[in-house]
Amino acid sequence: MPKKESQQQLWRSAAYCVLCTLGIYLIMQCLNALLVAREVVGEGSTAILIWASAGIATLAGVLLMGRGWRTRRLLLGGGCALGFLLILLLCALVSGGSLGAIGGQLAGTAVASLAGGTLAALIAQPRKSRKNRKHR
Repeated sequence: MPKKESQQQLWRSAAYCVLCTLGIYLIMQCLNALLVAREVVGEGSTAILIWASAGIATLAGVLLMGRGWRTRRLLLGGGCALGFLLILLLCALVSGGSLGAIGGQLAGTAVASLAGGTLAALIAQPRKSRKNRKHR
């Protein structure tokens, strides 16, 4: 029984991680649009802004929601990045984009997102259990 609960917790944590990543990504896209509209950043560098926001959103999502998993942090980081990318691909295809036009942009977003998830998995600190805490 405990193993099944642990797997359910991992799936639940991965789902929350993907939702958190999507929320952070949408907020960052609004900020990117504001920067481009106010001409702080040129239109030619929007691809870099999109890639950076995907990497930062995945990094923040895994760091916020992926705490406490010692052995499965890398799996959670990769799963979160993959779920995030699948949702982005689905939204791009539903909005009417062709796969050839989406491919180049999505490849850069995939690399940035996977890099953010991997970095978050490597630098995340596990929670200290109650057994390891010192009593005063």
